[in-house]
Amino acid sequence: MNNLSENLASQLGGPELSHQPAWVSDLRSRAANDFQRFGLPHVRQETWKYTSLRSLERVVKTLGDPGTERQEALDALPVKADMRVVMVNGAYSSQTGALHDGVTMQALGDALEAGHRALKPLLSSLDTSKPDRGFAALNNATLRQGLFIHVPAGLNAGRVLVQWLRSGHDSDELFNSRVCIVLEEHAALELVEQFASDANKPPALNVVMQCRLASQAWLQLARLQQESSSAALITRTEIEQASSSISHFTALDLGGGLVRHDLHARMSGAGAECHLHGAYLPRGRSHVDVHLNIDHAAPDCSSLQFFRGVLTDRGRAVFNGRVHILEGAD
Repeated sequence: MNNLSENLASQLGGPELSHQPAWVSDLRSRAANDFQRFGLPHVRQETWKYTSLRSLERVVKTLGDPGTERQEALDALPVKADMRVVMVNGAYSSQTGALHDGVTMQALGDALEAGHRALKPLLSSLDTSKPDRGFAALNNATLRQGLFIHVPAGLNAGRVLVQWLRSGHDSDELFNSRVCIVLEEHAALELVEQFASDANKPPALNVVMQCRLASQAWLQLARLQQESSSAALITRTEIEQASSSISHFTALDLGGGLVRHDLHARMSGAGAECHLHGAYLPRGRSHVDVHLNIDHAAPDCSSLQFFRGVLTDRGRAVFNGRVHILEGAD
């Protein structure tokens, strides 16, 4: 492991939830062991061959603790949203708007302490045992902060705007956060994410989003990334789809210094649909890496991907796409 990996590994085992279930402790412990064994990914691994973490190693020294910082919301995007959620340093901070009756939207820590039944199978499904999954392992090992959304069967939760902000910390911290989305049968949700940071306090943020769609559920995700040129943003998005469910993902990367997106969708039920679209415009010395993986695990499913990049200055971009049709799923 390099110096940064060793430094971060030595800090694992930090604050836990006051009423943390035993399975969460086990999950964190196993992930910490995986991270201490493999550390952060590196260019000798095929999936990270063209993306070096040297710029991150020069900046990050420690794991960040979000604390209870507050930050004013960004100017809202020109879209009408039923709810606005503010995440500060990866932690749930505040929300405005009205929830539809029956919809749950709360800090992940509160949902874990309440023992929501949907969380254990979802969180346990994240694989951290492979050498190139260092950021996923780190996210699991520090599992505490984030957002949980649950939409019961037959309900439409409307549109939710999530703003990721930075406040009150030194610039050498790496923050970890988890977003969990569970849609029951015939449920629907539109989630819009906005990433933006103050250039004076560039963040290093590692976000894992896990989405589980039941039969005939509908999910639309949109991500606008406008980070400063010195910011680091690492995301992993996993979507599991049951029969006849539909997911749409659209991303626009307009900033960031080091940006890595891992997008994984698995259609495990017949007739599911998955649409992934994105555009990236790295400029200056920005580096944007998009890795896409689609698994057709059931028959009569369809997937569509459309990604485009425009590079200026010394900007760099990586795109790697893989669609796997499992036996019997053609």
